[in-house]
Formats: sequence, structure tokens, C-alpha cells
Amino acid sequence: MSGNKDHNQGQTDYSNGEYNRPVSHMEELFTWAPSSVREVTERLEQYGAGRDNAKNQK
Repeated sequence: MSGNKDHNQGQTDYSNGEYNRPVSHMEELFTWAPSSVREVTERLEQYGAGRDNAKNQK
């Protein structure tokens, strides 16, 4: 499941002072299929949740 991976990456990136989106802006822009849109949205939400989690632990 990529959710955990993206969540963990968000935490790591925040701790390292980095921001590396799991999905590029171009990929996000050209994603049209409903199932793919849900996947992209979920990955971005998990990454953001990981960053928020790391931020709240400081």
C-alpha cells in the first residue's frame, strides 16, 4: 500500500527540511481516470499527513 510509504516519506522529508511530492505536478495535472484521481489524491493526502505528524511531534 503506497499510503504508508507516502506517509512515512512525508515525515522523513519534514524532518530533513525537504518537500518531495510523491506525485509530480504534471502527473497530477494529466490524471483523468476517476480511480487514478483518487489514487493521486490519497497519495498527496498521506504525504501531507506524514508531514503534519512530524511537525506536531516537534
